[in-house]
Amino acid sequence: CGSFLTAASVARDMLVQLAPTFGRLNAGIAIHRDVNARNILINAPPEGVSLGRPVEFSLLDFGLSADVGVWFGGRAAGSWEVEHPSGDARYWSPASWIRFFEGQAVLLSDAALTQQYSRRIDFYALAVCALETMAKLHTASAPADATLLALPRERGAEAHLVQVVERLRQAWAGYWRHAVRSFECLAEYSRAVCSGNRQSAARIWGELAQAGIGQALRVLLHELCDDLVSVGEMSRVQPGGAEWAQVGDALDILRDMVHESSGADWGEIAARLEMAPPASATVGSATTAPSTALAGSATTSASSASFDPPAAPRGEHPSVLPAPSLPGPAAALLAEAAALGDEDFCYEDVELSPARDADATPVSWDPFPPTPPLPAPRAPRGARPTDAIDSVQAPSASRPGPAPEPGAPAPLEESPRAA
Repeated sequence: CGSFLTAASVARDMLVQLAPTFGRLNAGIAIHRDVNARNILINAPPEGVSLGRPVEFSLLDFGLSADVGVWFGGRAAGSWEVEHPSGDARYWSPASWIRFFEGQAVLLSDAALTQQYSRRIDFYALAVCALETMAKLHTASAPADATLLALPRERGAEAHLVQVVERLRQAWAGYWRHAVRSFECLAEYSRAVCSGNRQSAARIWGELAQAGIGQALRVLLHELCDDLVSVGEMSRVQPGGAEWAQVGDALDILRDMVHESSGADWGEIAARLEMAPPASATVGSATTAPSTALAGSATTSASSASFDPPAAPRGEHPSVLPAPSLPGPAAALLAEAAALGDEDFCYEDVELSPARDADATPVSWDPFPPTPPLPAPRAPRGARPTDAIDSVQAPSASRPGPAPEPGAPAPLEESPRAA
């Protein structure tokens, strides 16, 4: 588990450096609202990442941030009670998905989810970035069961750690795969809006709204949280110094950052990490040495490594819950996404640039159809959508959806304004 120790220590370093930044930011300046791997820069040693080699993290891109006073200012433009989720949907919490598709009333009916959306957007997204970092850096394969059984009795704690780390690996893969699938289907909807295909957009939107994405991710997230706690407990009983104890505490903190029941604030997180605000954590441009996007071709050897595990059964602890059943084009997208190999789910393969090809159509970030969903014949189950999944572009805030046709019904009451 040496590789896991290194990967988890780097994820902890991210929290150590950026938690004070977010503490100051959220205390009286802004809610970032778009924390994702593309908005965190990493400055890694040229020789690669290992224990004892410092890795510096920097936060940038405040284009979607909200003023704290406005965000908590009640039912007014710019407040959490009015604003819909924004940014990269792969880093959305279950509360954000529920707010997005089911509306404010459903969100407000659950106090824990209301807190997750209103006060913990940045907590959640930073934790997902840290988990993604740990996943990509942990590339070592788990030993075979026969190897673990052959270990002497005094190494039983180590063998147990290997098993719970593998469970954590699979739980993360299940969560992340579902988040990416949901994002891709949402981007396909947005692409249909921009191309003017209203019938297709309305159909895909209806399918997504019925899919229960927020609740499905909530179940997967709870499974992931259980495994974070298990690995944290086993890490603290490992021999080898303070590094394992620090990793165990960091995993508990990550659990608290993503679970809707937690109310840990940035000050508490900093105290539990037992650190002072480091000088290397910066807001804005990267630090002095050449930096690369966390999810891009960084100097670390794990920049292109996938964390998806083999599809081995987990017995009483299933790794991936079945995706919600979706008819029509969205089902075809999900089925194709599920059939892709491990490397196809690497973050680098889901670009956030406006368009890869000169003739590609950029996608708007107006997630709601310009009119309520209209009755339309459904495509045959498993039908292939017009555009391949690898041509789907991520949403952009630059283009609104098409204007409603004259005489069209008014938008739904919960629909947001065009971006």
